Amino acid sequence: RLMDVEPLNRDALAVLQTDYPMTCEKAPEYLMEDPNEWTLVSKFCFFSGGPINVEEDVYYRAELGGTEIYMLAFLSPSLSPEELYRLKPGTGEEDTGPLKSIAAVGEVESVYDLTGRDFDDLKLYHLGPCRALPPYLLHPETWTKVLPPRFMDAREEALRIAEDWESRYPPNGPSGSTSVAGNTISGATQGDTVGGMMAGENAGSGYVELGGGGRPPPSTRSGMPPIGPGGGPGYPPQYPGHGPGMQTPMN
Repeated sequence: RLMDVEPLNRDALAVLQTDYPMTCEKAPEYLMEDPNEWTLVSKFCFFSGGPINVEEDVYYRAELGGTEIYMLAFLSPSLSPEELYRLKPGTGEEDTGPLKSIAAVGEVESVYDLTGRDFDDLKLYHLGPCRALPPYLLHPETWTKVLPPRFMDAREEALRIAEDWESRYPPNGPSGSTSVAGNTISGATQGDTVGGMMAGENAGSGYVELGGGGRPPPSTRSGMPPIGPGGGPGYPPQYPGHGPGMQTPMN
């Protein structure tokens, strides 16, 4: 139980450095000096065993025999909620400004929608855990997506900005377009592009391409290879021991 776990303190960090000197030497110095830099986790990915920080990570949950199991989600390339909702530019990317339509904001969350291709990847890279599950749990509809507070906060901020933009430049006309300073802007996207793709593209798939990377739209993914060098999505860099060469599906 979480209530039975004692808070981490400097003495515990000192014990770690004594018992595991080689591992601690590889860690950033601030991690070995400040207990507040550590987060207690109680949820782990059923497939990879990776820890899930419920305050930061998007994950999925399902029920197995009356017990909840979890699947960790991540993007390749990895993007923060603020970058997803264009509240700030990604690393090395030009600042293209915030999303300016409510429709575009609504599309962002769909990058985390599970598809059958995700479970094909799981069977390929995590066959053992997949065999331990009943077949019905290897389908997207049996998993519930859980968004962390940080993601929700970013979405609310993006919606506030988009609503303010649309209140000043409302869509009009049968095509849902509006004219701003002589320039016609689509009401569905109002000029919003994410990673160079119009947010209205692939409208039937409900998918927005982000940063020129990430997964392809669900409607086209069945015929495409997995993401990442070597044939699989790269494991998120925040987990030590899993470098760019390690391949893991979205879990």
